[in-house]
Amino acid sequence: PQVWAQVRPGITWAAATHADGRPLALIELGAAAGLGLLPDFYRFDYGRVTIGDGPVTLECHLRGGLPPGLADELDIAERIGLELDPIDADQPDDADWLVSAVDPEETTKLVRLGGGLARVRDTEIDLRHGDMFDLLPRALAEVPDGHLPVVYGASVIAEADEPARMPRLLTDADRDLVWIMAEATQVSYPLVTTDPPPAYDDPTVGGLVAVVIRSGEVVDVVDLARLDRYDTWLEWDPRPLTPRAPSA
Repeated sequence: PQVWAQVRPGITWAAATHADGRPLALIELGAAAGLGLLPDFYRFDYGRVTIGDGPVTLECHLRGGLPPGLADELDIAERIGLELDPIDADQPDDADWLVSAVDPEETTKLVRLGGGLARVRDTEIDLRHGDMFDLLPRALAEVPDGHLPVVYGASVIAEADEPARMPRLLTDADRDLVWIMAEATQVSYPLVTTDPPPAYDDPTVGGLVAVVIRSGEVVDVVDLARLDRYDTWLEWDPRPLTPRAPSA
């Protein structure tokens, strides 16, 4: 889906500003078939700049500044997907079910989906079945110390039963990591900052929020960008936020 064109600037920002030469361990929350674990595969058309040369193009109009590291090649060591009911791209019934959810007249989406599924089949992806809150601690513990975990998801925290558990799970890992949320700010802000959510006139406007954790301590919370929840544009305008201590 197009939303990964909105999330990728957050991943490249994490790599450019916090990896310090370490390869990334991508951990996607709500990974479905694992299509969001391929940020180095797609061709991203941002209007004023095009990144990558993959056979599948994702489009997003980029406003504001240019995210740091956007054009850099990503060094990805691991791809881990956490999903309650994952879709196995190698199973024809699973793949057919996913394709059937797309209107046959939406040929561009069908081509993107088919290309993405083909790439998933050819990529080493660790897709884990279960509740993301239960799976996350072990996933983080198994990432080697020399890798930087980047935990991310799009509109997944809003669907969680107990979203307030997530910040504590991440700090309890007692390691360096970056958490990126593409969510409505009414969802993301109360979890990680004491600042009030922006009062956008348009309810379809959300935010790309990053939380930087070092050795188990939250050191930075940044509202990286505004985005529309129809996945068509992203306005890069990083603003520091006041960190909220994770609840017990």
